[in-house]
Amino acid sequence: LREQGADPVEVPVLEIVPPESYEEMDAAIARLSGYDWVVFTSVNGVKSLLDRVEALGLDVRAFGGARLAAIGPATAQELRGYHLKVDLVPAEFVAEAAAAALVSSGVAGRKILLPRADLAREALAIELERAGALVDNVVAYRTVPARSDLSRLRDWMSTGQMDAVTFASSSTVRYFVAGLGEDAVSLLAGTAVACIGPITASTARELGIRVDLVASEHTIPGLVSAMVEYLAQ
Repeated sequence: LREQGADPVEVPVLEIVPPESYEEMDAAIARLSGYDWVVFTSVNGVKSLLDRVEALGLDVRAFGGARLAAIGPATAQELRGYHLKVDLVPAEFVAEAAAAALVSSGVAGRKILLPRADLAREALAIELERAGALVDNVVAYRTVPARSDLSRLRDWMSTGQMDAVTFASSSTVRYFVAGLGEDAVSLLAGTAVACIGPITASTARELGIRVDLVASEHTIPGLVSAMVEYLAQ
């Protein structure tokens, strides 16, 4: 956005923290090579699992012959940064598309590991289990409210100094609303609201937020392109 001439203001509304206990994740890592698929839904999922693999004194060989799927190019690139081969990236970067792609490859009776956030949607696991997969849904990290002072943001928005607000995940929408309280929706009334994808947009609408644009490609570059096009009009 800065390269396009905008003046972006970054306001953290959530923090990524470890799971309350590593017991579940350590057990999954111990049998990592026994999975047919390990499906990563975010960059944070990749980092959290691989950091724990290293903490346990293991390396990428722990994956054995497990195939790897990534929802979105950024998640795939993060895996490649660990020198791991990515076997599947769905054409659309949402859980439903990942489920469809995996199901079409044949998952009945297959063991699948989903390292995820504590508040992640269950859609992917549900669809895979319906197709007969044996799914381990493991919390790899948690999201908690950031210790940010949102008073400046409140002032900017209440005085019309913010042209647009971007949401890159459902969690950011929820924590934005939680951080600003009952005024959150009214503060957004005079501001363009941009969402990275349909799931994030759906969360915003459920919380009473008007959504002005949704990126057709559900990535940060896609969100930037959508913002540039929208604000130019």
